[in-house]
Amino acid sequence: HVKSSQIAALLPSPIKEANSTVAHACQLSCETSVKMTEAQLALIESALRHELSQHEGRGAIMGDWLKIPHSPLAGDSISFHLPLHRALARSIRSICSVVVPDESRISEPGSWWKLPVLDDDFPALPKGVNSDPGSLILQHPLCALLRPTLRSSNCRVVWSAGPDCSTPEAQLRRSRSRAVSAAIASAKIVHSLCDHPLRCLAASQQIERHLWARNGSSATGMALNYGSAPLCRSFRDLDLTLVQLSASGLSIGLGARRVFSLLVNRFSMDGYLCDPKLTSGTGSGASRSSSPTSGGSYGGGSSVW
Repeated sequence: HVKSSQIAALLPSPIKEANSTVAHACQLSCETSVKMTEAQLALIESALRHELSQHEGRGAIMGDWLKIPHSPLAGDSISFHLPLHRALARSIRSICSVVVPDESRISEPGSWWKLPVLDDDFPALPKGVNSDPGSLILQHPLCALLRPTLRSSNCRVVWSAGPDCSTPEAQLRRSRSRAVSAAIASAKIVHSLCDHPLRCLAASQQIERHLWARNGSSATGMALNYGSAPLCRSFRDLDLTLVQLSASGLSIGLGARRVFSLLVNRFSMDGYLCDPKLTSGTGSGASRSSSPTSGGSYGGGSSVW
């Protein structure tokens, strides 16, 4: 989900005032489609335009304001079965093991080590130039790959002027919704490449420390196979590869800062690492911070990515 307060904290004052009527939060977690108002769409477009104008050339978009709450200890589902993620990790390790000829290293000193798509830089955006929202949003390398697979139902917008409009206006609406839909899809993929393997790593450690004792020997057996040789080479080691890849700062990665924050949250350490002096309101900091089983919002408390 996206909270308007989180987006507004990133925007300059003129953009905040222009989008002050937006709802408190915009739900982006629906598996099949996302529904938002035109005001919410305009706020996300403004945030993306501002974010991309300040972008350093690589990394995740929506990285600082897209939150995905998840807490297996509070009842959320968890699965150790991640065949697509681990297939990608195995492919990346295979590509990295290829020997690059010296001629390529000499002729392309700044790019011979880059992985196609996974480490493509964002195109340079001239600052202070007002461009079409779609052209700015579609700068992430994954958007070009995802856009042909998207359907109009992936992002439904409730337009303030109603469904009836002229042909040019209909094309503009379609372009805006598809651009935001591609940005949301790419942000979710970049996040999931780190989040889902990290959930498995956290669950394995929790099971080994008897936090899942009510699940019986089946959970213990899964954790044992997940983290013990030789099966760990096909499970835990590949998950660690994806987490390391995301933390390394590639275009499909969250970056070290966001990965660390995600790691703290998925291991349910938010409440233990919260500074009581920074906790607002009455009562002790420990009582107001997130507990390991609270299932609170991702990155809860006063923590920020």
